[in-house]
Amino acid sequence: MSRRSAARVACALIALTACTQGADATLDSARLTATETSADSSRVHAVPLETAAVRDSTSAAAAATVQLPPTSGAAAGTVVTERGVGPVRLGMTIAQASSALHGGLTAPRSTDTSSCGYATLRGALAGVRLMTAGGRVVRVDVDRGTTRTDAGARIGDAEGRVERLYAGRVKSGPSKYESGHSLVVTPAAPADSGYRIVFETDGRVVTKYRAGRRPEVEYVEGCG
Repeated sequence: MSRRSAARVACALIALTACTQGADATLDSARLTATETSADSSRVHAVPLETAAVRDSTSAAAAATVQLPPTSGAAAGTVVTERGVGPVRLGMTIAQASSALHGGLTAPRSTDTSSCGYATLRGALAGVRLMTAGGRVVRVDVDRGTTRTDAGARIGDAEGRVERLYAGRVKSGPSKYESGHSLVVTPAAPADSGYRIVFETDGRVVTKYRAGRRPEVEYVEGCG
């Protein structure tokens, strides 16, 4: 072999060795990069899982400590019927009515409980009064507030709404002292024929109403 040929072979061997070493280095670098990337990926995905667990735990704790506000008597569904209001029934003594309301009753000012008088309700039922006669509750007057009847009628309702709620049982007539109407509701049950609900209006909407037994419920002047 000539010197020139030998030199060419030697150069080729040197180039092949360098290429092989370069390829090995590139492969090692790729393996290292893949390992680091996999580790980083594991770390990245681990954080959201831990965060989600903490978030779920916090939400569960918050839900467990939620407390609902107490409901008032009106919010709990206290309504007026022909025979009373809430736990108070017509015919109860003043003491019985006060006990039923857990003391939320102011007795009539007069010490003569046998005469006509008014006991007033406090708290959620402010604006509601109980007429008493002979020492017993005979009528419920709603002068203001949002207390409803069991049919859903209340102060501020249009006359037409009252007539729809008590369809076929309303007798309308002129108010005795005001330029409005008196809407007298007769109960549906025969057993309640001695009771009435009377809505006073200004000609358009209800301004006050009362419920009770006859004849007391028909007294426009109340105890006057």
